[in-house]
Amino acid sequence: MAVTFEAQIISPDKVLFSGPAEMLACRTKVGEIAFYANHVPLVGALDVCKVRVLGEDGHESVFGVKSGFVEVVNNTVTLLTDMAFPKEEITPELVDKVRSLALSPDSEQDGSDLRMGAIGREESSAGSTSGNTELVGDNMNGISDSADRLVEDRRWLALLEELSGN
Repeated sequence: MAVTFEAQIISPDKVLFSGPAEMLACRTKVGEIAFYANHVPLVGALDVCKVRVLGEDGHESVFGVKSGFVEVVNNTVTLLTDMAFPKEEITPELVDKVRSLALSPDSEQDGSDLRMGAIGREESSAGSTSGNTELVGDNMNGISDSADRLVEDRRWLALLEELSGN
C-alpha cells in the first residue's frame, strides 16, 4: 500500500479536491515542486500552473490554477487559490470568456475581468496627495502592476487553452 498524505485544493467558492494522495505537483513563484508524504513544512506562493494530484488509487486529477498559496503542515498539503478549475470543467466556452476578458483593453476599468470570485480579483486603490514625486511613484507602480496582471492573465489563458485541448 502506498504512503499517502491529505491533499486539499480550495477556491473561494468550493473545495475542488480533498482526499488522500501519493503526490501533488505544482509551480510556485520560485519553481516546480512535488509533494509526497511527510514533506517538511512549507508555505509558498503559487504561480499560474497545472496542478497534478496522484490519488492513492493511482488516478491522476489535473487542475488549472491561476494563483494562490500552498501550505504543507502535519502531512497535509493545502492549496488555497483565488481561481482554479478541474481539467474536466475547462470548456471552449470558458476559454473564450477568459480570452475576451483577458485581452479586453477595458477589463481593468470596468471590473469585468477575471479577477474576483469565480472569475476575478478585486482591485484596491490607495492614492497619495502629499507630493508630485509620490504621485509619480504611485503611477509607475500602477503601470507595473497592470503589466504584471496582463502577463499573468495571458499565461492563465494559455494554460486554460492547453488544458481544454484548444
